[in-house]
This record gives sequence, structure tokens and C-alpha cells, in this order.
Amino acid sequence: MRSDERDHMTTATAGDVAESNAGTGSGGAQILRRFGHSLRSPLNEIAGTARLMLAEALASEDRRNLARIEDAADQILDVLNDLLDVAELESGDLSIQRVPFRLPDVIREAVRSQRSLASDRDIELSVHGLGALPTDLVGDAGRVRQVLGHIVADAIRASSIGRVQVAAQLVDQTTDRAQVRFGVRRPTPLTVEQFDDILRPLAAEDVAGSRTDGLGLVIASKVIDALGGVLAVSPGTGDRLLEFTLDFERAEVAEDSVDADHENAWVLVVSDHAAHGEEIVSGLRVGGFEPTLYE
Repeated sequence: MRSDERDHMTTATAGDVAESNAGTGSGGAQILRRFGHSLRSPLNEIAGTARLMLAEALASEDRRNLARIEDAADQILDVLNDLLDVAELESGDLSIQRVPFRLPDVIREAVRSQRSLASDRDIELSVHGLGALPTDLVGDAGRVRQVLGHIVADAIRASSIGRVQVAAQLVDQTTDRAQVRFGVRRPTPLTVEQFDDILRPLAAEDVAGSRTDGLGLVIASKVIDALGGVLAVSPGTGDRLLEFTLDFERAEVAEDSVDADHENAWVLVVSDHAAHGEEIVSGLRVGGFEPTLYE
């Protein structure tokens, strides 16, 4: 899917949310939740079938068309999930889980989910600081992945050139708790006033379409609130850094385990086949490396 199509899908969705909030209130949210869940199954079926067909030997044109179908279905699923989250947030029914998870893996997955969008816009995407993070945390890994994905996606969509940097830092820890600060540095500044305007409640005049962006940041901010943190523009960073801090429980393990300190290590990938090389690069990025494909 082209980046302009993806942006149109997202901005139109924000207007739809405004109209639903302004016109139907909680009743609209309940309808959205009911029909939204019914739409998930066929969309998952479309995306899953496309992936199965892509695994077969196909002509290049057929492969490109199937990849577009898969991408479109995934993007619609993302938008649908956003709308369902808005409905849950409006009704106060947002569920928060408590399960053991590896924080470095969650951050890598959140960044990986936005690499296609970054590639479409020629934006570099990097991750820092994962090697010093604890891997024995308890909390809602899905929500952490979700909010990071939204913040990164918003930073990418707001920029036409530059690098989006994702970082996490262990602020404090005890035997049973850990506090982690997350940060996303944007190429394009976002002032405190602009950020506050994005987060203000949707009003009737917004339905007309004058305010159609920032839905991802709205969802991220509300989910972070539910997790016990606050999303804010960090002072003294040129209005380029969005930060939030979360507290996690520690899982009961014999001793701390941290990621190997190979993250962001530079790797040169040489391959006779571009497609194979891209697969290797993608896998290395998931592992925390900074690979470059030699062409």
C-alpha cells in the first residue's frame, strides 16, 4: 500500500471517531465494538490467505499484487484495532494484563512493525539501549508494544526525511520492581502546544474534518495513562522527544538476565540475491543489529 493511501486511511478514521463520539456517545462505542469484532475474522482470513499464497512459487507481478493485498488487510486491521481501543477507552473497559515478558523483545517487535511505513517514507529507524534492560518483567507486553508502535508511526508520518530513534532506559530497580523510561525521538518537532491540542477531547467542530490527525498519539496517551504513566514532550530536546515512564513488577527468577550487548552492532550483509539479502537484513534488525545491505 502506498504511504499516501495509508495516511488517508488513518486520517479518515480519526474523523469517523470524532463523528461517533459527537453523535452517538457510548451507544456508538458499543455498536463499534460489536461490529468491529465481527470484521476481524474475515480480514484475518484475507491477510492469512495472501501470506500462504506468497509462500508459493509465483510470477513477480502476482507476488506484488498479493503483497499489496496482504499489506492492505494488515493496515485495515490496524485501523480497526485502533477504533476498538477507542471504544474501550471511551467506555472504561480497557483490559490490562499481567504476564511475564522480555522487554527488549517487545520493543524490537514494536519497531519492526513500523519498518515498512518507515521504508515507504525513506525514514531511518533505529533502536538503542536494549542491552541494559531487564528481561524478567511482569506487565502488559501487548499494550507496551501498542503504544510504542503508535508513537513511532506518528513520528514517521509527520516527517519526510531523517531518523526516528527509539530508546529505553532502566531508571530504578529493586528485587521486585523496575522502572523504565521510554523515548521516541522525532525528526520533526512537536511542540507542547501542538501535543496538547492533539490530546484535547474531540469536539463537535472536529467532525467537519478540521482535526483528522494524531489518533495514534491519543490512543497511546490514554493507554499509557491506564498503565500508570504519562506521555509528554520532554523539555530541552527541541520539541523532538516524546517520553513516558512505566513501573513493572519483576518475575521471580534466580538472577537478572540481560540481552547480549550486540544491539546496534553494525553488520555488512553481502548477497547475490536482493530478496534474500533483504530477508537477512530484516532478521538482523529484529535481533538488535544495525545491518547494511551491500549492493
